[in-house]
Amino acid sequence: MGPLSGDRFLFANRRKNRVKVLYWDGSGLVVLAKRFEHGVFVIPSRVELTMDEMEAILNGVDLQQAERPKRYRHRAAGANLRSRDPPAA
Repeated sequence: MGPLSGDRFLFANRRKNRVKVLYWDGSGLVVLAKRFEHGVFVIPSRVELTMDEMEAILNGVDLQQAERPKRYRHRAAGANLRSRDPPAA
């Protein structure tokens, strides 16, 4: 984990109404800044975030209150399947 590895770093002020994102774009460090006129950014205490989570935070979404929509997930063949037939004796 480091600034030259492509990782993005999110920094917030104490009032949590301003954030800055620092990342390396291949030719230099880039600093993005965002400020809310009203309200605050809700930043989880976790150390690592996915890009989707960071984008949601920058858009003002409270990740603790957000619910992920239920989506269909295809299970691998034979994974966690219960047989309906009783075991052979």
